[in-house]
Amino acid sequence: MADFVATDVQLLREEFEVKTFFCENRLRGLPDAFRILKAVASTDVNVSWFGYSQAYFAVLFSRMLGKPSIVILGGFDVSSDEWPDHMIPRTHEKRLREVLRHATLLLPISRRIAELASRFTDRPDIRTVPLGFDSQEFAPQGMKDGSVATIGYIRRDYLERKGLLDFTLAARELEETRFFLIGKPLDDSVAQLRQVAGPNVVLTGWLNRDDLIARLGRASVYVQASTHEGFGSALAQAMLCECVPVVSDKGALPEVVGDTGIYVTAGKPHNVAEGIRRALESPELGQRARARIVNKFDLDRRRKALLATINEVLG
Repeated sequence: MADFVATDVQLLREEFEVKTFFCENRLRGLPDAFRILKAVASTDVNVSWFGYSQAYFAVLFSRMLGKPSIVILGGFDVSSDEWPDHMIPRTHEKRLREVLRHATLLLPISRRIAELASRFTDRPDIRTVPLGFDSQEFAPQGMKDGSVATIGYIRRDYLERKGLLDFTLAARELEETRFFLIGKPLDDSVAQLRQVAGPNVVLTGWLNRDDLIARLGRASVYVQASTHEGFGSALAQAMLCECVPVVSDKGALPEVVGDTGIYVTAGKPHNVAEGIRRALESPELGQRARARIVNKFDLDRRRKALLATINEVLG
């Protein structure tokens, strides 16, 4: 379960009994469809994270059984960036349109995702409800150590999409600065990163929650040079730790960062390196970055919005 999904489940459990249902993007035909039917039938309202096939069946069965359905749109479900050749397959687009048309409520996590969703539906009631973050849990850890961090699973498509290769190549231009790439390797693309990484790059692998917070708390700069982001959850957590954000202007990243960070061009390692240099010279941006997340993306704001939404559809 993704961190931001797990957070929503925890928030909903504060007031409701919550049953969780896990499935892959590609359902296993009738067995999974039947499991979704049973799940919908046994609950008063269902919430789907992402508008993929599981949401299609959840919304379909909800209509059949007269149950309300909520779909949280997270990014790649309405964006072509995830798919081969940047083209949404017809089957997915057809199901997506049905989800967007018939779900009781649609809750995109950013204005950018709401904009993408509006290309497939003319519904006027799409509600943007940004993610929320715990500013007590994610916080600075004393003195900064001048290091640079980024977070992302290491897999082949993420080398470009999450800017992991840009990050690793940029480190070669700042040999005296330590770079931490935090994330579990999922395929052999990690060998490509190791091949180009200098001795100042540390591939940490997966970190537990405490170690992750400690690393972000000590880092001076956080990099998210992605070609697309539906929001940027790890980015917001790093900003709470007073890391100066170095980001591309793609997707919802500008919504999260605003004027508290340095903008760079995705796919240009030299430009990313220059942005990191500027960030290291502007440590005061770290405090502004934290204040922005506290003021705009507080966890309690999302809690109130989610709980109010469930109570609304339950009548």
